[in-house]
Amino acid sequence: GQGDSSSDSELDEACTKCNGPCIQQKIQRTYPQVRTYIGTSNTVCHMLKEKRPLCCLQLDKPCEHCPYTSAYEYRWTNKPIILAADRTSSGMYNLIIPLRAYYRPVHELHPIVLLLELEDADSPNPAFLDAISYFPGIYWMQGTISV
Repeated sequence: GQGDSSSDSELDEACTKCNGPCIQQKIQRTYPQVRTYIGTSNTVCHMLKEKRPLCCLQLDKPCEHCPYTSAYEYRWTNKPIILAADRTSSGMYNLIIPLRAYYRPVHELHPIVLLLELEDADSPNPAFLDAISYFPGIYWMQGTISV
């Protein structure tokens, strides 16, 4: 009947696995675009078609695009992976690249939170932020795991 048909916009809005618009519409399988930190990767990854604004990468700070300030508010369907480090480094890609590799099912990608021990006013290297902005589900925040 007429009520059985669905439009593309309805599909975008109602992915039960994503709790909203489906991530599959926003990503493509390709090589990482930014080479500054990555070097040359021969691994095809799930990459965003459009990079996220750098303000959206900071997990605990709201911005004009995203009001969330805690991991709980994101309502992730998969448990996050937390990487604690004193600073950003190209070695982080040894973790990120396989976790975003093309052979992983899109709906099974775990969010990755980089917990960085930065000084109060510091931010990660802009080239690093630019590189991770193309990967889906990667965030950073200032902090430490020590008490």
